[in-house]
Amino acid sequence: MSGITNVAFIGGGGWARHHMRLILQQPQTSRIIAICEPEEAVYAQAAAEFAPFGVLPPPHFTDLDALLNGATDRIDAVFIVTPHARHHEQVKRCLEAGLDVIVEKPMVITAQEAASLIETRDRTERLLVVAFQGSLSPQIREAVRMIHAGSLGQVLNVSGVVWQDWKRHAGS
Repeated sequence: MSGITNVAFIGGGGWARHHMRLILQQPQTSRIIAICEPEEAVYAQAAAEFAPFGVLPPPHFTDLDALLNGATDRIDAVFIVTPHARHHEQVKRCLEAGLDVIVEKPMVITAQEAASLIETRDRTERLLVVAFQGSLSPQIREAVRMIHAGSLGQVLNVSGVVWQDWKRHAGS
C-alpha cells in the first residue's frame, strides 16, 4: 500500500466509532470508504461521526457478502470491530478476498481458530493485525514516533497506567 489507505469497517458500534474518529483525524494517511453494519440505527450513529470532520459518510453495506462483492477493488484494508464470536469467519473471508485485516482483540475465541487464521494469512500473503486498546491513539503514536526518532535515548523498559472513565462515554 502506498499513499492514502482506503479502509472499510465491519461493525459500526462504539469501538468502531472510536477507531473511525482516529482515522478521520489523519486524512493524509487513511480514508474510510465503506461501513458494513447490519443495523441501520448503528450505521446512522457511525455516519454521524463524519460531519465534524466535514466528510460525507461512506456507503453502507448491511452484510459482508455485499461488501466483498461490491467494494473489494477499492479497499486496501478492513477494520473488523464486531462481536468476538464473528471474528474468525469475517477475518478468514476478508483475507481470502485479498484484503489486509485489522481485527479488534481478541482475534478469535479458540486456539484452533487462531491457527486457521494464521494459515490463511500465510497462504494469502496478506497482513493480519490485532488491534490492542490504545495502539492507534494519538498519545501512543507520538510515543512510538519519539522512540523511533531516538528522542528518548535507548528505551529499556516502558510501563504505564491509563485511566479512562469509559462508563461516562456514550455508546460504550
